This record gives sequence, C-alpha cells and structure tokens, in this order.
Amino acid sequence: GADHIGQIRGPAGHFEHEAIGCALQRALLGPDLCVLGHDRRLVERSHDMGVFVQGSEATVDASIVRDVQPNVLGAGGRGVSAEAHPITYGPSTLLFRASLMEQGHEFGVAVVGSQARIEASTIRDIAANALGEFGDGMIVVSERGPATATITAIRIERSARAALSVHGGHATIAGSSLSCQAFDLDFEKYGTLAAKLEDLGGTLCGCPEAKEVCK
Repeated sequence: GADHIGQIRGPAGHFEHEAIGCALQRALLGPDLCVLGHDRRLVERSHDMGVFVQGSEATVDASIVRDVQPNVLGAGGRGVSAEAHPITYGPSTLLFRASLMEQGHEFGVAVVGSQARIEASTIRDIAANALGEFGDGMIVVSERGPATATITAIRIERSARAALSVHGGHATIAGSSLSCQAFDLDFEKYGTLAAKLEDLGGTLCGCPEAKEVCK
C-alpha cells in the first residue's frame, strides 16, 4: 500500500496531505504494488514526488499526475520516479500508459537503475527545481544498476532542459513528438557506463510544432 498520500482524487475518495502522492518501497519480506488506473485517477499538489517507486512495481494507467512542488530544501518536485532500492539494489518496474504528467520539477518521469515502459502518454511543463537544477521531461540513468526504458507514442513538451536524457542507460523511442525544449535529446556516460539511445523511427522534434528530425 502507499506510505504517504498527497492528493489522490478518484472514485475511491479524496485525500489531502503535503507529502509524496503515492510512495512504494519494497520491504525485505516482499514487494508492494501500486496501481493507479482502472478508473481515471488524479495525483496533484504533492511535494517532492508525485509517484515514488523504490525496488517495487507500479502501473500508472489512464491517470493524471500534476503540480508537483519541490520539498522544503528546494529540491525534488519529480512527477513519477522509479528507482532501485538503496540497500538491495533491486530494480523497480514501471508502466506509465495513457497518462498525463504536467507541471513538475527536475524530471517528469525518472527511471533510476530500473526498467520502464512509457506508452501513449504526455509529459509537459517540467521546470528546474528551486535550486535551478535539471528540468528534463524524462531521464534514464544507471544509478544503483542498469536502467532501461521503452518509449512509444509519447509527447514531451516545454521542458526547461532536455526532452529525454539518458545517462549510462539504454532507451528506445518510437513514434513520439518532442516540442519546445531547450534541447531535444541528451545521452552521455554515467561513470564508466556508456549511454545508448535508439530512435526506432517516427519521432519528430521542433517548436512550436514537432516537424523536424531530432538532434
């Protein structure tokens, strides 16, 4: 179950608390599973992270995550973050499908030492945090373990920095639209680990409309 509830609105009810929207951490005895979906769900006005998954599994399906603010130190504000466990290094598994993440900070979707599928979704209006750091629509980084992401038919719009950053990880992207970022794609080493970003076709970039080959 969720450790903290920010504001999750849906048929199940309406909860308010200034904390992470949906937080899951794998205990040593077994995993948790977070599912936002079935009926439309709204996670909004949380602090630090909207949906946080650590060494566990999460499905965000037909849902909205928005207006995620930095924490009291000025850091954070991530929309959805799937991370490896800090002790066991067990990866998370994330499915983000047919959903919207908007108005966040640092990263709209972060995949850290974990695996993710991002499908038929929109990520937009991602700013730097209050310290002026980051501002990517999506990041895939091999910290605590290898990170991989399969990205299909998504829109990333108006990121303060990159639409998609890959640091030492492996990402594939297809049939997507990336518009109005400071720059489109960023891939670089993470320590000694090389990054790999594969464009499988059909992805365009540009501003105001995505009509050009991505750079």
